[in-house]
Amino acid sequence: MSGTSGEIRLQILLRADARNPSGLEEVQAALRALHFEVTGVGSATVSARATPEAFTEVFGSTPPPVRASQGGET
Repeated sequence: MSGTSGEIRLQILLRADARNPSGLEEVQAALRALHFEVTGVGSATVSARATPEAFTEVFGSTPPPVRASQGGET
């Protein structure tokens, strides 16, 4: 999926009780099962990318476009 046009980037913040190696692995496995690409792992977060199709399948719609003033890319 790397470099895919229109990809949607996500950052998942884990609950305090899931901020451990087991919790991080569980979230990564769940994201991969949903056809999201895990792109980074921190101590409390997991970053991922999704195609618009995969995102819509999970959430029911695509998110609105992010404007540069909202922190998106220009």
